[in-house]
Amino acid sequence: MAARKDISERGAVLLTTILVMAVMATLAVAIFDDLRYAVRRANNIQTAAQMELYADGAEDFAAQYLSTAMLSVSPAQMNGQLAAPEPIVFPIDNGVMTLTVRDGSQCLSLAQLNRGNGRRNFRQLLEVLGVAPAQATQLVSAAADWQDSDQLPLPGGAEDGHYLSLEPPYRTANTPITSTVELRAIRGFDAEIFQALRPYVCARPDPAQSKINVNTLSPGQAPLLAAYLGGPDWLVAATQLISERPDGGYTDMNALRQQPALQGQDLRDADIDALIFAPNYIWVEAQIRQGESMRLRSFEFDISEGAPKRLTRRRGAEGLRPIAAMSTQDQP
Repeated sequence: MAARKDISERGAVLLTTILVMAVMATLAVAIFDDLRYAVRRANNIQTAAQMELYADGAEDFAAQYLSTAMLSVSPAQMNGQLAAPEPIVFPIDNGVMTLTVRDGSQCLSLAQLNRGNGRRNFRQLLEVLGVAPAQATQLVSAAADWQDSDQLPLPGGAEDGHYLSLEPPYRTANTPITSTVELRAIRGFDAEIFQALRPYVCARPDPAQSKINVNTLSPGQAPLLAAYLGGPDWLVAATQLISERPDGGYTDMNALRQQPALQGQDLRDADIDALIFAPNYIWVEAQIRQGESMRLRSFEFDISEGAPKRLTRRRGAEGLRPIAAMSTQDQP
């Protein structure tokens, strides 16, 4: 009996030992998993912080670059650099940072719809892009109502009464548009119209001006120039003005008027004052890649007073400004 008792006790000890070891092994695995995830989280946090520092450095470098490499040259030289921009590439640890510097004076600012010729130019841009005149008028009214401070809808427009009836309900901003993506919240701006507009519109702080530099426009941006000249009927002339631009660019409005594309044309309804011949804004996009991580930043600088002044800072792909491609119907 004693022998059986000893064997039974030894078996119990063995089972207890195995159970304790299993529990300890489970705890060890859990601890190592926590450590592994903690290390990964710490690395991710460190990488994110480093990427933010690189993004801050990109903004500082852009401002310094504009002061030393661009604002110190003549308007013709600046136009030449911006007409065919070359990316600025910096190697960084385990990655690369790429900056693209472009003329920011190549868009219609949505914050200008309640100022000057803003509504007319926007309506004409929509019509150039193929939107029917009646629909274009409604879209312009809706975008203007979205930004004004009253609750009186313009003809074809929409105020809180319309948006509060939606699911989910929301209200108008009653402030200038701060991002082009905001258009998607406005009545009538579906995905197709928004994508067509994106290369030609921007969102600047009010009351920043909305003027376009004719000396850096590409053929794909002819619809924008046509909108300022008068609408769809001007698309061919706008394309010719861009494709036949002199090597040194147009010096002033008189030089532009002498072009064959404008001979005999009535420019009384054109927004001549909005056409400029050197940039007043510079657009900078920064792409930062480090390992598998990426950050996108975009900045707009006002250089009209001779020194770069940052107007906007945007994060992510939604803040980028796409480049308009020339389509077959754009060609004269």
